[in-house]
Amino acid sequence: MFKSLSIHTQDRLEELLSNVGDMSLKRRARKIIEGINPKKGEKIIDLGCGTGYYLFLISNLGMKVNLTGFDYDDKAIKEGADFIATGHYVELRKESVTRRDSRSEGAWFPEGESERRKSARELAGRTSGSLGTDSFRLFVAKDKNKDQSYFLWTLKQEQLKHCLFPVGEYTKPEVRKMAKKFGLANHDKKDSQGVCFIGPLDMKDFLKTKIKSKKGKVLSLDGRVLGTHDGVYYYTIGQRHGLNLSIGGGPYYVVSKDIKKNIIYVGGEKELLTKKTKVLEISWINGGLKLPAEIDVRLRYRAGLKKAILKNNGELVLKTPERAITSGQSAVFYRKGELLGGGIIT
Repeated sequence: MFKSLSIHTQDRLEELLSNVGDMSLKRRARKIIEGINPKKGEKIIDLGCGTGYYLFLISNLGMKVNLTGFDYDDKAIKEGADFIATGHYVELRKESVTRRDSRSEGAWFPEGESERRKSARELAGRTSGSLGTDSFRLFVAKDKNKDQSYFLWTLKQEQLKHCLFPVGEYTKPEVRKMAKKFGLANHDKKDSQGVCFIGPLDMKDFLKTKIKSKKGKVLSLDGRVLGTHDGVYYYTIGQRHGLNLSIGGGPYYVVSKDIKKNIIYVGGEKELLTKKTKVLEISWINGGLKLPAEIDVRLRYRAGLKKAILKNNGELVLKTPERAITSGQSAVFYRKGELLGGGIIT
């Protein structure tokens, strides 16, 4: 059993709070942070957003753990943490060649929560040299409405053996109930619809603070000039509002962009539909598939899964057309609820 608790926090506290635009959110965040009182011998390193919802899950286990909002960093391990705990809704399972039927071996939860949940001592085996033939697999969360597996497709086995996802087998209402039980100030806070730790904002206004405007042309697919825009980076594929086109024949949607020439191409709804795209920088969580292979793919967060064939050259062929496939976003691969990996749409 480990003796110390290592939490990601303090040095960046004021920096983090300075980025919070919503004052009520800032007050809640400060109240939660000030409630973290390390005991003698415990080390405060840094604090990631969302901490309040899962601190209680590990604070009394006596384990050496790193709490973060999830930017996997070797710094945490180098600081002496054995695990990185995040509030992502995803389920982690450990699989051994001698027990391949184990559903949740290696998943960690508070002691006494359920008979099938493993104790901290079993989890500690991950870093005690017993990893030889173990592999780690990620699955969609119990709460399908909150599932965040889409964001974790770049993780590797070496990283996963140090990861904890405590809320993956709970629903959000169950997490709120436990948060209230443990006296967390944000147990009844409404779900955020804005940027993490910043709050609601107008995306274009936010981008203008980071990217200079640059006027360019809005063209039809046959090359006609329909208007102008103030920066190609401010618009996304499928966007309709904000184009300010005063011509008839609409509605018009952003169909494609030429970044180098700063041109936006617009068209109708049907021009947004496609069955093919290309995926690069493909990464697999637990070994790659033999390609070509049939998979389920998610092309944006919260989008439904689509049946597709992934080819050796990264070409992705969908069984049915998808609307507004956007370059730069992630194409994330699944099969029977398991997160296999993903890549970047070109």
